[in-house]
Amino acid sequence: MRAILQRTYGDARALTVSHVQRPPPPGPRQVLVRVHAAGVDRAVWHMLNGTPYPLRLAMGLRRPRHPIPGIDLSGQVIEVGRQVRHLRVGDEVFGLGKGAYAELALAEADQMVVRPGNLDALGASVCAMSGVTAHQALRRAAPILPGQDVLILGASGGVGSYAVQIARHLGAQVSAVCSQAKADYVLGLGAHHVFDYTQFGRQTLPRRFPVVINIGDNRSLSELRCLLDERGILILVGGERGSPWTVGLRRPLAAWCLNPFLSRHRLFPLVSTVQQADLQALCGLIETGAIRPPVDRVFSLERGAEAIEHMALGRARGKVAIAINPPDRVLTADYGSRVRLR
Repeated sequence: MRAILQRTYGDARALTVSHVQRPPPPGPRQVLVRVHAAGVDRAVWHMLNGTPYPLRLAMGLRRPRHPIPGIDLSGQVIEVGRQVRHLRVGDEVFGLGKGAYAELALAEADQMVVRPGNLDALGASVCAMSGVTAHQALRRAAPILPGQDVLILGASGGVGSYAVQIARHLGAQVSAVCSQAKADYVLGLGAHHVFDYTQFGRQTLPRRFPVVINIGDNRSLSELRCLLDERGILILVGGERGSPWTVGLRRPLAAWCLNPFLSRHRLFPLVSTVQQADLQALCGLIETGAIRPPVDRVFSLERGAEAIEHMALGRARGKVAIAINPPDRVLTADYGSRVRLR
C-alpha cells in the first residue's frame, strides 16, 4: 500500500511517500479501514518534529517507532476484530486511527463511529480530533448557557472553527479573535463579533467575559485572566509557547499549579480524549446541521508534506484534509478549486 513515511524527526521535508506492507489483521477490538481521507492537525506537527521532547519517551527516542503519521481519518471498514459489535465490514466510518496517512489503517473500534449520511468522506476526516476537543471545551469544561457571552481566541483554526459553531448552537453570544483576513470566514461560522488579534487586548476589550476559550494563542496567563469577568472560566486548548522541552506544556502546568490559589477565576487546561460517546454526540450535531466540517484545502497523499506545512504556517481557514481513496464525486462536486492533487 502507499503511505507517507517519517523515518526521522524534523519538519515536513522529512516525509516521503513510498510503498509499504499493509497492516496486520485487526486485534479483537480493532478494525481495519480502507482510508478515504485523513485530517491534518497540530498533533501531527508535534509528532513530526518530536516536541515536546518528553513525548519521545512514548514515540521513540531517536526516531518514530511508528513511521506512518496521521490520526484523524474516514474510510470503509474492511475487517473487524472478533469482539467488535457496533461496526461491520462495509460500514463508512470516521474517527481516530494509527497511521492514517496510508491506504489502510488500523483503528480501535471504540474510537470509530458510522459516518452520518449528510457527511462526505473528506468532511468526516477532519471531525474527530478538533470537533470533539471543541465540544468537550464547551460542554465539559464550561457548560454554556443560552445568552452567555463567550470569547474564543484562535477562532479560525480547526478547533476554533468547531467551537464557534457549537457555541452559537448552544445559544451563546460569540465573540471571536482571529486575523483580519479571516474575519468574514469566522462571521460565516456564526460569530456575533470578530476582533483582529493584532489589535486585541485589555485596552480594546468591550467587556469582560464569563468564559474565555484560548486555542493555540500564546498570551500569558496574566493577560488571559484580564479578559475574564469576576467569576470567569479560562479554558486552555493547546499553545505553542516554550522551548522544545516544554512547548505546549508550560502554560497548562502553570495553570494547574495556580488554580488552588485563585479565589475568583478557574483555569481549565483541557486534555481531550476521544471516545465513542464523544463521536456520537458530534454525529448528532452534524446530522441536525448545527455544525459543518470546516474543510479549507484538500491535498493528495503525494502532497501530504505541503498539507502539513499549510496547516503549520497558519494559512488554513478551518481544517486541511489529505485525500487518499476518496469517492471521485466528492472532489468534483463539493470542493472544486480547493483540491490540490497534482
